[in-house]
Amino acid sequence: MIKKNEKNKFLLFMHIPKTGGQSLRGVIKKQYELSETFRCPFMEEKVLELTEGYRNSLKFIYGHFLFGAHEYFPKPFTYISMMRDPVERFISAYYHIKRVPTNRWHEKVKNLTLEEFIDSDDFNLQAEPNIQTRFFCGKEPMSLETAKKNMEEYFSIVGITELFGESLFLMKEEFDWRDINYETRNSAPNRPRQKKVSKEVLNKIAEKNHLDMELYEYTKKRLEDKIQAMDNKKKKEMKKFKESLGL
Repeated sequence: MIKKNEKNKFLLFMHIPKTGGQSLRGVIKKQYELSETFRCPFMEEKVLELTEGYRNSLKFIYGHFLFGAHEYFPKPFTYISMMRDPVERFISAYYHIKRVPTNRWHEKVKNLTLEEFIDSDDFNLQAEPNIQTRFFCGKEPMSLETAKKNMEEYFSIVGITELFGESLFLMKEEFDWRDINYETRNSAPNRPRQKKVSKEVLNKIAEKNHLDMELYEYTKKRLEDKIQAMDNKKKKEMKKFKESLGL
C-alpha cells in the first residue's frame, strides 16, 4: 500500500488513449485495495450517481476523463498522466480501430488508408486531432497556455511513453510504489512504425496535431529536466530499475 504521507493524496490518472496507459494502470492498481479504486467514465457527471460515502472512500480513479474530474471529489488530490509522440499516437489509434472489430468506429475506418483517415473529419476520442491538449484543457477552450498551466499546477508527473521506464521510476519515487512488475498491454501487433510511412503523410499528421506536437516537446523537456536534476545515486537506481523491467 502507498505510505500515509503528505504525498498520499487522492490520485487521478488521466488516461489519454493510446499512450501506454493500460500498462501503467496495471502498476498503479497494485498499490491499492480493489475497493479503493474506481474506473471513472468519460462523462464525469456519472460520478454523481455514486453515493457520497463511496466517493469519499476512493483513493485512486482512472479512465479516459478530461482534466476537471477532481471537482467531484472534494479532498486533497493530484493528477498523473502520460503523453506520447503525437504522430506515433495517431498512427497507433488508426491501426487499433482497424484491427478491433468491436470498436464502434471500425466499420467506418476499416477500408480507409491512413491518409484517407487523416483527411476525414469524422474523428473520435482515439484519433481526434490535438486530443492530448484537449485532455489537459478539460472543459476550457483548447489552448497550449491552459494545458501547460493545468499541467504545472495540478499534475505531480506527466510521463512520456517513449521514456516509459524513466516515467515509471519517477512516479514510483514520488508515490512510494511497490510491486512494479508490469506487462505491455493493448499494443498493436505488426503495426508499421513512422519510418514505414511516407514523409508526406507524417507531415500531414503533424500539421493536424500541431498543438499536441508543441505540448509534447514541452512535456518531454519537463520530464528530462526532472531526470537531469537527480543526483548520481538516483540515476544509478533508475538504470537498475529499467534493467530489472527489461527496458
